[in-house]
Amino acid sequence: MREMGILSHWRHLSNIWMQSNHLMMRVLLTTGELIETGWAEHNLTAGSTKEMNDGHRHDVIDGTCDHWNWEKTIRLAKMLQHLYRVGETERRNRTAFFEELHETLRSHHPLDILTWEKMWADKIMTMKSKSADGKIVSVFENHYSSTTAPPTHSAAYSKLRAQENRMENVTTATHENDLSFITDALRVENEKEKVKAMVALSPDEDTLRSMRQSLYIEIEGLRTRLMQRVPSLENRMKKMDPDKPEDAAVYFPSEFGLVERCALKLEALAQLEYELREVEALAALDELRTAIRTLNWNLRTKQTNIHGIQANTRAAKFLKALSNSIQAAGDKYRRIRSALVALGMPEDDSTFQPLHRNEQHGRGG
Repeated sequence: MREMGILSHWRHLSNIWMQSNHLMMRVLLTTGELIETGWAEHNLTAGSTKEMNDGHRHDVIDGTCDHWNWEKTIRLAKMLQHLYRVGETERRNRTAFFEELHETLRSHHPLDILTWEKMWADKIMTMKSKSADGKIVSVFENHYSSTTAPPTHSAAYSKLRAQENRMENVTTATHENDLSFITDALRVENEKEKVKAMVALSPDEDTLRSMRQSLYIEIEGLRTRLMQRVPSLENRMKKMDPDKPEDAAVYFPSEFGLVERCALKLEALAQLEYELREVEALAALDELRTAIRTLNWNLRTKQTNIHGIQANTRAAKFLKALSNSIQAAGDKYRRIRSALVALGMPEDDSTFQPLHRNEQHGRGG
């Protein structure tokens, strides 16, 4: 605690090396937050101490601290013993699982194991002995050139940020913070989908209420920013239900027709939304492919290595969760594609083609 207090007063920084806990005998590293856990116990006395005089209050707080320290001390050994037992059990279980998985892979994929071991030993990409500058690279990282790198949200954001306020056409020129608004709106849209998914799972009421309250505040903030940007939209906005903010509209440019966007002067926002949604659509397709491959691999593993009613029941639940992730990724792509079509993308676009639920399957994995 002494070090925490000194760090908060800049004028004492010259003496920091003499006061630092790091240099004190028999003192190990600690965390400022952990020290504050005693407040939970002390807060229980607030209802009484606030009615006391100064001396009585001081004595009671001292007694509370002494009692809390005593209880912590006598229970510390028992808790450490419990945590040690739990940790040892978890270590044994994970070691057994890893060894079983290792033997299974070694017996079913011996050539792959040899390839992976060689890749780890060499610490280089097998397809390229070294990177362009001769630097050794990790086999677990993607390394792209400037021409082969896939589009990412970060790259699209950087490009649009550089273009902001530099467009030649006055009618489509962006305003300051347009890019951050669209980015935040897309994030809130994803939060809406998470809340909808949570509602479908019948979660704990307190958790759902907290998520809805946070979402309500975020949507209200977006609407305020949008009204400052486009004042004429205020009369078009419908009142949001605090109990179901996931059903409220965010008022993207894609939610308006072409004529309305022109009348409201939303062309700049629409252009930003279009470019960011293109990147989101590619990411959703990649997420879908990964989910399909993950399901295929686990399904094949279940058919080969899982035996017994209990193991098959647990595996079936896990495969159901993987199947749900495929549906979620597909729904996300369809939602993004609908917005792109509303913003002017041709219905028969060759890159972002229609995707039906019965088409969400494939090989690989």
